[in-house]
Amino acid sequence: MADADRAHLAVGEQGLQRAVRLGGQVEAAREGLVLGVDGENLMGQAWAQVRPAQGMVDIAKAAREAGLALALLSNSFGLHPYNPYRELGIWDLFDVHVVSELEGLAKPDPAIYQLAWIGWG
Repeated sequence: MADADRAHLAVGEQGLQRAVRLGGQVEAAREGLVLGVDGENLMGQAWAQVRPAQGMVDIAKAAREAGLALALLSNSFGLHPYNPYRELGIWDLFDVHVVSELEGLAKPDPAIYQLAWIGWG
């Protein structure tokens, strides 16, 4: 039996219709259904217990207090529906935010570093 068939049996037609109504999150919802978990905000669920490296947060706060501009440059997934940086309380520490998935670039491509540099103005 295919995973999609198992998901259909597990959640029924209403569950699959709900997944379709989620629009841009259809694939995430389907994955959640196949895994037997709520497909709503899978990244938020996955990151719920993650905490930032406190030493790095302390350095960023000290730099901010010293008047330095800061950039967040991350090879991360997008920010919707879950922004892990905001949820962890570090988003506002940075003047510039460059996230790989949103830019279509990733480290070590020099172009993504250029975007962060340009963002500083």
